[in-house]
Amino acid sequence: MPLICATGDTLYSVNAGNGAAQINGTLTQTNATGSYYNGSYYYFGQGANTVSKVTLNANGTIAKEEQLNLGLASGLTYSFGDIAINDQGLLVGSGRNSFTNQLELFSVNLAASSLVMTTLSFTDLTFQLAFVGSDLYATSASNQNIYKYNSNTHTLNATGVTYSSQYLFNDLANGRTTTPPTNVPEPATLSLLAGGIALVGRKRRRVQA
Repeated sequence: MPLICATGDTLYSVNAGNGAAQINGTLTQTNATGSYYNGSYYYFGQGANTVSKVTLNANGTIAKEEQLNLGLASGLTYSFGDIAINDQGLLVGSGRNSFTNQLELFSVNLAASSLVMTTLSFTDLTFQLAFVGSDLYATSASNQNIYKYNSNTHTLNATGVTYSSQYLFNDLANGRTTTPPTNVPEPATLSLLAGGIALVGRKRRRVQA
């Protein structure tokens, strides 16, 4: 399975083996944040209040794109941090509500026959999100903490695992490895690595006075 990614309104696929990329087609909206689930690419467009479902052909090109209504009030839009989707079709997102100007953590069950966006909690930060199995993890550009979602309180809580301030992470992704790490990390860090969470970003540049 190739890697699926979008830049602006262009959808790409990248061969993870050799790095070869191809353009798969043009999206109907400018992509703000997206994720892959059950053979389709789901994304939120900039300033949209629907989620777009992009069905792909076997070669990765776009077969069809449709806008899925989330039952949001007319005129309500979200500016996004990120979304993540687990294997059961639960989409969780972090974004700012245009009506209240509040940051929210919200969910949508993509496996349901009728889609409804539900606010889980209000937050002080914008998060990057990734599922590891059924567990949801998050980071924020505001600090170096790694957070884990608590399904009882519907909040993201710091795990106690941190990363170096020299890094500024742009995204989270999940994956799995069959090869254990060579160096044994601290137990809390090991639990995240075993599950397959990965941080994607760039090194923070130092500014000279």
